Amino acid sequence: MATTDRLHQPKVFFLILAALMTSFTSISIDMMLPTIPVIADHFGVDAITSQQIITAFILGIFLGEIIFGPLSDVYDSRSTRLINQV
Repeated sequence: MATTDRLHQPKVFFLILAALMTSFTSISIDMMLPTIPVIADHFGVDAITSQQIITAFILGIFLGEIIFGPLSDVYDSRSTRLINQV
């Protein structure tokens, strides 16, 4: 019974890690949304212009997935994740 528990521990750890990494995008956007009026006042622009921060953030996430997705298929997935987090 002990060997089956050890076999399932990495799967549970990976599931928790994947869920946390996926939630970082949502948490980051939720933290940015209330600061849009403050950013607009600080830089002296209107709120619509300061909303381009959200667009740039989502575009960065999109480009990162397009670039690092195929790289993780070609190279080791672990090393690609480590480079991505740096």
